[in-house]
Amino acid sequence: MNSNINQDLQMLIRMKKPMFTISLVNLFILFLIFTHYKASAQPYTTLVAPVKKDATTSLYTIILNSDEQYVVDLSAPFSWQCCPLHHYPPVACMSTECFQAQYLLSPSCPLPYTKSTRRPCTCMVTPINPRTKSCALAQLTSTNLTISWTDGANPTAKITFSDQYLSCAPASLFDSLPRGIVGLASLSWAPLALPAQFSPPFLGVGRKFAICLPSTSSGNGVIFFGDGPYNLLPPTKFDVSSLLSYTTLLKNPKSADYFIGIKALSISGNSIAQSPYEGIKLSTVVPYTTFRTDIYELFLKFFKKAMKGIPRTKKVSPFSTCFNASAIGFSRVGLHVPQIDLEFANGKNWTIYGANSMKQVGGDSACLAFLDGGKTPEHSIVIGSFQMEDNLLLFDLDESRLGFSSSLYFERITCGSFNFTTKIRHQTPPDHITKKSIRAAIIRCYAMHVSESVMMLLTYQNYYSRASTSSQPKNDRELGYLTTSSNGNVARNNHVLKFPNQINTSLIRKVLAEALGTFMLMFCIGGIVANMRFMGVEAGLLEYAATAGLTVTVIVFSIGSISGAHVNPAVTIAFAAVGPFPWSEVPFYVLAQVGGSVLATYTGKLVYTIKPEVMMTRPLHGCTSAFSVELISTFIILFLSTSLISEPQSLGPLSGFVAGVAISLGVLISGPVSGGSMNPARSLGPALVSWRFDHLWIYVVAPTIGAIAGVLAYRILRLQGWSCKPDPSHRTLQSSQSSLH
Repeated sequence: MNSNINQDLQMLIRMKKPMFTISLVNLFILFLIFTHYKASAQPYTTLVAPVKKDATTSLYTIILNSDEQYVVDLSAPFSWQCCPLHHYPPVACMSTECFQAQYLLSPSCPLPYTKSTRRPCTCMVTPINPRTKSCALAQLTSTNLTISWTDGANPTAKITFSDQYLSCAPASLFDSLPRGIVGLASLSWAPLALPAQFSPPFLGVGRKFAICLPSTSSGNGVIFFGDGPYNLLPPTKFDVSSLLSYTTLLKNPKSADYFIGIKALSISGNSIAQSPYEGIKLSTVVPYTTFRTDIYELFLKFFKKAMKGIPRTKKVSPFSTCFNASAIGFSRVGLHVPQIDLEFANGKNWTIYGANSMKQVGGDSACLAFLDGGKTPEHSIVIGSFQMEDNLLLFDLDESRLGFSSSLYFERITCGSFNFTTKIRHQTPPDHITKKSIRAAIIRCYAMHVSESVMMLLTYQNYYSRASTSSQPKNDRELGYLTTSSNGNVARNNHVLKFPNQINTSLIRKVLAEALGTFMLMFCIGGIVANMRFMGVEAGLLEYAATAGLTVTVIVFSIGSISGAHVNPAVTIAFAAVGPFPWSEVPFYVLAQVGGSVLATYTGKLVYTIKPEVMMTRPLHGCTSAFSVELISTFIILFLSTSLISEPQSLGPLSGFVAGVAISLGVLISGPVSGGSMNPARSLGPALVSWRFDHLWIYVVAPTIGAIAGVLAYRILRLQGWSCKPDPSHRTLQSSQSSLH
């Protein structure tokens, strides 16, 4: 028998490391390689989308999801669209996103006061038609939006943003809007507008966007999200942002609008008003700039004076002043009419030339494209979309400034000069290498490595069984590689690592192990979330479950014999409540677990520049469902793994895999409903770092109750602690294991 054992040991020595360790490490490295490849294949930090002009309504639409058109609005607090019945998930009424959406609702469309008795309650908002100003009561929801990356000159690849918050809208809200649109896209500074939702910090897209509206319905304009470059003159790659001048971008905390302030308004260098105007609104849904009546009359007086000698023609609605276009000269920047300047306090001027001040309305008529906004308008001056056409405007939300180029005609380019032909980069994987095929390759590799691991583990188990009859010291707790001495006897190599007994059982060592284990679990979860977003997609349920399961597997093998590998306050409390874990160690374990989670969340924030809110768990289908599934999932996990955690000295070669499979199973059945926490420390870490505690009680109470119930059920079914006759085979296995420790 000794010779057979020695042969097994010689085989283990030649392999250097256990195969299951190699399998896990190789799988983890393979996963990182695929993740890194996809992330590194996308070096750009700017998004791009085409913009079209509707000839009938003079509104502009942005194209998302390849062919869906949304009306562009600089003022809406959130986007909205027509939702298929029961298709999109509702947002909870007590969520942060609901508060953000409701905070900026228009006073003209308040929410009706109704005390909701429905649980879970749904977030209701009032989307507004920007033209008719009609509104409707609708629910806040989320959906996926696809847009393209760009290198500044061409689109390069597509990226899908999942869970983009917007509102549903009834069909009545589409009146007076372009035909065929899907909804409205908000480009305001609000937290649920597209500029904020398209610029998560881990993606590297800056909180800024540049808009270039087309002057005709036959061509495309362009919208960039991010730092640029913004090239509008292929193939020379001329970055139009080099033409920009800047002024301060103002905002009202109770409104989602953008405002600027001017020092003076002048025509042909002659100021018509020296008093500053601080509340000048920018709008893409108001077609022509409007002035308060007193300002408009003064403006019209100065303009007519500057146009002295040019024949007038019959006015055309909605304009009040028209001229004979054939009597006006033509220049590179449109009709040769007096230039209009918005003069800013920093000495910069936004100059409006003929292309943006005169609207040709057929025949020989050209009308002044500025309108009377009334005696008591909400805003004294509103700059309309006609004055923005073929101008590049950069809305820099981080720096609170507006960049403006004036007419691009001076550079002989237009907003239609961006090349929307997709540019295939050499780093891009072939078409057949998709996310699905990569995932399939990982799964196949995982299956291959698991099969190798099982074969090796069977060899280990065979060795353990035969070694139970050998004369090994029962108190041997030295850790090292097994070697064979010159006389053929089994020996220990104590030069690798040795832990004295007193350190093995110390509370400090256990607490440090728990803190490190929880840190590893949370950091790996944060890493997969961040890396998948670097790839341009959200971490799916399979990725989340696989990461959690693999990490727990490694943790059990690493620290299971030291602290029991709880890494979960609910587990610690459950074993203290049911036994045999001492209550005196519970506070130390819980503090270590929560501390490890907090440290991992903060480290992930620094390393991946990921917001801690991304790591938070939230009820996705109501608080009741989330509470129930968290409780049941934790019950299942604890029932499956109680013997491993409560008796760390009995850890076998398959113990880590059992725990990992249990965790993965729990994530798979709870993830779509509650986010798959099942661990108070898992939810407490991100909550403490972000200082947001929405629905946190669910993720503290439910797992704790489920854990206690799971341990208790296991103890009752296994009759642990009851007087019964032990199974002889079980006693033999225990003696075999004890002989190895």
